[in-house]
Amino acid sequence: MSSTFRLAIQPRMASWVLAMIIGSPFAASPLLAAEPQSACPPDMAVPPEYLHGRWSLQWWEWSSQADKEPPSIKGTVILFQHPEYAHSVRGQLERQDATGQTTTAVLAGDLIDGLFKLDESADGETMTGVWEGTPVPGSCARSLMGTRWQAAESGDADDSDDAPRYQFRLDKIEPPR
Repeated sequence: MSSTFRLAIQPRMASWVLAMIIGSPFAASPLLAAEPQSACPPDMAVPPEYLHGRWSLQWWEWSSQADKEPPSIKGTVILFQHPEYAHSVRGQLERQDATGQTTTAVLAGDLIDGLFKLDESADGETMTGVWEGTPVPGSCARSLMGTRWQAAESGDADDSDDAPRYQFRLDKIEPPR
């Protein structure tokens, strides 16, 4: 058998073998399962570097059905290594509400034990928002979901019933440059 002939029938053989395996009890065999991505750590062990880059932002008024409704605010978040704290991030938020009004803010925060925390400041000095979230399971930290609260005058999250609360989702657009 020539090597040309072997190469010509290999794709046919591969599809036939695949068809046989899919219809067989061996299809669920762990030996045939795809290897997990070794570059993707478990959600609780995601290093802060995974936050670096550009993210699309969607957020909704707080409700149990928020992710099924159109987002009330969309925007972009850019995060990079904090210049003073090696295991923290710093960045910028640009968001646009339904009326088209654009707001910008400075962000700083951490990713510790799988919990994503950010402080938001509209003027770069006074905290105006507090973000907490976690990586979406199985997303390799390329999607984050959580809650954003209006900051109280003390700088902590304002947990009062009348304080605005939002659910957010960040999806990685591109890695850092």
